[in-house]
Amino acid sequence: MFGRERPPSITEPPSEEPEKARSEASTEEEIPVESKGFINRIRELVNSKVQESRLPTKEGLGYESTMGIYGGKLASDTEGRMVYDTRGLWSRVDQWGDRILRSFDEHHARWPWKIARSRPMQFVKILPFIVDSKRYRGTPEMTMDNIERLGLEDYYGPHEWGIEVKQPEVFTHAIGLQDVFRQDLIQSPVLDKIDRFEAEAAAVRYMKELHDTAGGIAEGNVYTFLFEKAEGGKAEKPFLMIPTETYNPEKHISLIEQKATDLLDFLASVGMEEWRRSQSLKNEDERWASMKKAWDVALSSYGDKKVISMVASYVRRGRLTLPGDIEALEFETSSTYRQSRRVFAAHNTQRLTAVADISAELRRRIIGACEQYTKESE
Repeated sequence: MFGRERPPSITEPPSEEPEKARSEASTEEEIPVESKGFINRIRELVNSKVQESRLPTKEGLGYESTMGIYGGKLASDTEGRMVYDTRGLWSRVDQWGDRILRSFDEHHARWPWKIARSRPMQFVKILPFIVDSKRYRGTPEMTMDNIERLGLEDYYGPHEWGIEVKQPEVFTHAIGLQDVFRQDLIQSPVLDKIDRFEAEAAAVRYMKELHDTAGGIAEGNVYTFLFEKAEGGKAEKPFLMIPTETYNPEKHISLIEQKATDLLDFLASVGMEEWRRSQSLKNEDERWASMKKAWDVALSSYGDKKVISMVASYVRRGRLTLPGDIEALEFETSSTYRQSRRVFAAHNTQRLTAVADISAELRRRIIGACEQYTKESE
């Protein structure tokens, strides 16, 4: 509901009790100072409730995954089948809340009071709890539609409790792209040999393939992508985490908008992951260069100039809603817009592990990376 688990913070390497240190490191949260306000404390509290399971790599690969499972929990039915169970109270709260909170993930009204004066009925439609989101966590039936559309029937299937995980052995041994980027925190030999940029490239090529054959996936961040195995230091056979998110059919979102939305998700998410991962570098310029490398890998792997140009256009128009990014917006805004953006950014703060200190510059640099790619590809 409130996004993905924020990465743990490690200040010293484990020494006398490595297993204990790793366990503590996997649960300790790294929260920027800006995120410790009242709204974000509520967000963190609710997030701890709605994340009812994690990718079960502890059983299969021996390490605790950082990838939470939302909208349901993993359970075993009476026949021993692994099920994504959506029947519980917090699962239903998550499904309901996800749709509300995502309403402002992409953008929100710049001049709400002008709209109220000139078009009062339109103003009502943009209010919280009334405005509908462009994408949201769907019902199990909608998830099954996604599974069939995206060609994931070998991995997931229908179940009276929610969704069956057809190959538990694959799921318990799955390597998540988010975990690959956080291998410095997890400290597992399974992940240590995997090149994160090669894994990133494989994930983006897979996303492009899905875009070309099936349409948008509605959740394009690093959390979304899994690999069946890793051999020779390469993550192989990508597939998606249970595809619960769906584009709102009532919004009639075009295919190219779906593609650009997914790709922008990925660029923001992988950028934030690489910023954290590169904190050991000597200075900030080197960290930005490392982030630029991650973007270049993603853009060259995706390779569609039209979609990439639309991503740059979206960022100029204010997408995504990020904390602390007001100074980078290339348009005039109202005081109401600026104040409400801090609240509306709470979901993306968690979902994309967004850091307020760098969000404005990240916005500028995503535009620059997209423009550079399209220019050099002419």
